[in-house]
Amino acid sequence: MEELTQWTIDTLDKAREQINKSTETVKDGLTKAATGFIELGYTFRQVNEKKLYAEGGYETLQEYAMQEHGYSASQVSRFQELNKEYSVDGNTPLLDDKWKGYSQSNLVEMLKLPEQIREVIEPDMKRDDLRQLTKDIESANEAAKEEEFINTITGAEEEEPVDRVILDIIKAPKVKERFEKIFDQLMNQGTDRDICMAFTENGFGNLSLRTSTIFFKGNMVKIVINDVVHNYSYSDLLDAMRKKRMTGGETAAEYYENLTGENLHEKIPASNVEKAASSEKETPKPKTETKKAEKPEVKHCETAKEEDKPEEENPLPKPADDIDVVDPGEVEAADIKECKIYGEGTFDYINTSHFAKEMYIFKGGTRIASYKVNFCPKCGARLGEAHE
Repeated sequence: MEELTQWTIDTLDKAREQINKSTETVKDGLTKAATGFIELGYTFRQVNEKKLYAEGGYETLQEYAMQEHGYSASQVSRFQELNKEYSVDGNTPLLDDKWKGYSQSNLVEMLKLPEQIREVIEPDMKRDDLRQLTKDIESANEAAKEEEFINTITGAEEEEPVDRVILDIIKAPKVKERFEKIFDQLMNQGTDRDICMAFTENGFGNLSLRTSTIFFKGNMVKIVINDVVHNYSYSDLLDAMRKKRMTGGETAAEYYENLTGENLHEKIPASNVEKAASSEKETPKPKTETKKAEKPEVKHCETAKEEDKPEEENPLPKPADDIDVVDPGEVEAADIKECKIYGEGTFDYINTSHFAKEMYIFKGGTRIASYKVNFCPKCGARLGEAHE
């Protein structure tokens, strides 16, 4: 292919050049990003297979990718896997035409699914929906395996996939809502297109059921059980319904109840309606801002009521083990800040301006004791720095 001539990756320099170009393609947009991922995967595969990383003095592809391009080992592995699954012939730098239009995030999510299931997924499906669908398929697979095991043990007759799941399809809420149109087709069968539009609103969609996943696509119904896709026409769905119950003179509602045991027009009990209504998000009412009464700021060493001072924030000072009583010494009047000890007249002054968290006790201008303290015993202020 002429497009592949430029993709001869035979030196590390060529690989570097191509990786940088593909990285720019990834940054260019969602659909182009998918193309860039395929290109990166191909280039990294070539570097690995030909051990070109050794030209740069690297021991592994992962070491080279991280050191020179900032790609982690898991990213490099993902690029290579995307290339194997979505490139032309599984080993080229070209995105296969059938995957064009898919975003790179969807292609990554679809790696968890077998190829035959990937092919029934619409390109424009949202990533979150695809992620949920993947989980639903896994859950249905587990339930299907359990059902098959029980049928094997009990010797139950094996049914055709469409016969096996037809009741689950009919009881699905989306299909139940449209059953009167489906019943009309059952009684007066038209074309597959008519039947398709009876089952679906716009001719395509999917259902996640107990043991299967159903895809309505074009003129086919694709039933997935245990990762195997079974293709049926829309007429086959009506035939499966007839096998479960032959038509008589019933109304759509009667036929539905006789077929499924459920009331076609069953209304939600009032109690459930109230419960559902109460669970809906109510429009938040504008909050009325109520200003909290602000406590007047008590400056350090101002008189404060005892009840305003939490006990843990206003502990009584304890003498420091290593500084009990300090030799009296004269200090300058400027160094002394008046602060009479709360509730005591034993000492004239306390001073903490020299060292934070140390309190000096003065009497008559002479320092007579020193204490370790975190809070002022008068007002409860935390002592972090010398206070005013």
